[in-house]
Amino acid sequence: MSVPDPATTDWVPLNSLGADFEYKGDWAAGTYEDGDIAIYNGIAYLCVGGPTTVVPDPTLWGAALLSPAIGYGTSFPASPIDGQEHILVDNVITPTYSWRFRYVASRATNKWVFIGGSPLTSEVATSETTNSTSYVALATPGPIVTVPIAGEYFVEHGFQLNTGAGSAFAASMSFDIGATAAVDTNSTTNVSAVTGQGGGACYRRQRLTLAAVALTSKYKVNAGTCGYSKRWMSLNPIAVGG
Repeated sequence: MSVPDPATTDWVPLNSLGADFEYKGDWAAGTYEDGDIAIYNGIAYLCVGGPTTVVPDPTLWGAALLSPAIGYGTSFPASPIDGQEHILVDNVITPTYSWRFRYVASRATNKWVFIGGSPLTSEVATSETTNSTSYVALATPGPIVTVPIAGEYFVEHGFQLNTGAGSAFAASMSFDIGATAAVDTNSTTNVSAVTGQGGGACYRRQRLTLAAVALTSKYKVNAGTCGYSKRWMSLNPIAVGG
């Protein structure tokens, strides 16, 4: 960190402005004078080159950037700066997830890095069966989780195995990724070697790069008929935003 020096562009000597500070709230089109403070894209800017009508910008507003406010909404700011934080939700009144991110300008892609929040989850508790040896939906489809924005995520899913028939059976749960059909690579499997015996839970966690698509759970068995209950899926971001 550099020592404050009026001769550099890193520091603005506030006592040289010759104007009183005045908080203007959210930026709106108009004329701003030296000392005016306006909020734009969740960032507080101090006008040091007034009078001006330009949109707040670290360059056009003399790089006099104040402490960033933490944004909140269903999309990211259009012109973020390094270190800016934002809470992403699907609904500002009744969100089903609330994820806090920090913008890291030095990253090549996925510059919004996850720093906290609860996973997006879905569950189907009903016990239902299948005897399909290829991945299919059960009578009650799902769980289904929709990826809100492209990026890297942890995907977790699992189920409770209830029944089984056959000398040996394996009950698997995977998921479609948008229009791409479920595959074993993304599956979790519960296995029993005793005829008619079932029970126990299984769980899988994996890191995937995903587009903004729906993840739809699908199921199959290798033999006989198996029952699935307490099926669930959760999604937690790692870094998003392209």
